[in-house]
Amino acid sequence: MLTAVKAKLGLLEKKQQKQPALDFNNYIKQLISVYTNPLSRSRYDYSELIEIQKQKAATQLNERFQSDRVIILRLILAALLPDWDMNTPIVPDSIIEQSLQVLSYEQTSEQEIDRTTLINAIECLCECNPGEKYDKLSDRIGSILAEPVSIVFSKTSKHHNIEYNASSKKAKLLMLILDQLIEDGRIPRFLELDHLDDIVPIVESRYAGPKEKYWTRSSAMLATLSALSTGNPALPKQELPNALQVALGKNHPYIPKRGAAHENVRKMIPDLFDEFISLRAKNNPDRFLEINKEYSYRQRLIAGAKDNPWGIPLLGGFEQDHHLMLRTLLELRNNGALSQNDEVLVVGPRYPDELIFFRKHIDLPHTIGLDLFEDKENGIEARDMHNTGFASGRFGLIYCAGTLNYAYNIRQVIEEFARILKRPGYLILTDNGDRVNGVDPLGRSDPANADTLIGLFYKHQTVVLAQDNGKTPFPSMFNCWPCVALEILA
Repeated sequence: MLTAVKAKLGLLEKKQQKQPALDFNNYIKQLISVYTNPLSRSRYDYSELIEIQKQKAATQLNERFQSDRVIILRLILAALLPDWDMNTPIVPDSIIEQSLQVLSYEQTSEQEIDRTTLINAIECLCECNPGEKYDKLSDRIGSILAEPVSIVFSKTSKHHNIEYNASSKKAKLLMLILDQLIEDGRIPRFLELDHLDDIVPIVESRYAGPKEKYWTRSSAMLATLSALSTGNPALPKQELPNALQVALGKNHPYIPKRGAAHENVRKMIPDLFDEFISLRAKNNPDRFLEINKEYSYRQRLIAGAKDNPWGIPLLGGFEQDHHLMLRTLLELRNNGALSQNDEVLVVGPRYPDELIFFRKHIDLPHTIGLDLFEDKENGIEARDMHNTGFASGRFGLIYCAGTLNYAYNIRQVIEEFARILKRPGYLILTDNGDRVNGVDPLGRSDPANADTLIGLFYKHQTVVLAQDNGKTPFPSMFNCWPCVALEILA
């Protein structure tokens, strides 16, 4: 029977390609009837597998922290030795005792980094778990170094894509630690922020899962960086980015890949192009929105269409697991998690057809849109997704497709979504990711992949309903098309 359902679905896909637009509504009705048919649902219970996957994810968080702590502690111990070799930074077991003895020495002229600074950093790492109680610092260190390490330290940094030479022993030590913490495949990229600007959420999210947060662990790592960069482990965390930039200098290597704006942008707004590419949106968000609105307006004039010429993204087949986001949405509707009374926000629809789809076919009549243009007739309001102005806890579902990359700070947008979403509430997000040429003046944020997109919600208790790294129709521009569906609990 399942084979018959799949065969029917395949015929529907072919029908969509061959039949005129007049049959679109009928196609949608038949498609939804297939996915909501009880025979389309799994006959098996996968709760045990889901629990195993959750436990595995929590174990990976623990292993990541343990490995980071052991590696960083070894780095700092190595830096205590006067003859530390920067090319072989990890202190081997054979001279651990020598490093521990140095802890009791007085400061000498041979030590380029202040001994007290290094000990403060070590104490930050050793004190991060409340249950760890030892009389001697050396005993704490020994206990930590006995922990298993699942992540191998690499002396070759992926971030050093520009010529940079550490000017001091302290700068070299900080770089080696940052190389461990700034893991390129796990972090978003920004045009207006480098990775040091973003270091606090990078570290905080590194040890945070959907439920497990481990704030003491991220605080320990941030305190360690603060101690090494300024000598003050209690440095307010908002001051840490500047402290790291001062310690490493302006030409530090922790800068995401950045590319030029696509030539189409210049063609579309030749009179605004120079201003647009040099504009710091954070400093002038109103002007940033004005130029983006003009760009979108001219695009729309050229397209000359009343409906989205690219179609409805939920039906676009961006997922490797075909229609995964649509099927997840329909399941939320069918099991009562979303009801007719829930308000739904579609971010960046530009055209009303997406709103009509949610109202008519998903039976969510209280669906409105947020875009750069106001369209009162179709329920689209002109607002800024970074600061919507909506009441907290208003929406049961937020849907955003192909819009997050236009944000100048995707983290700010995610926090705004979390604010206006009720609890429990749901999000479905799809966007291009892992830009081939890097972030640019039009696409100022890059969520990179599905795991990174989920990680942006690290401050909140979440349930991952579905995730897929997707497939991109533009492989020369993007390497993937991350798609995620989340439930936000707190």
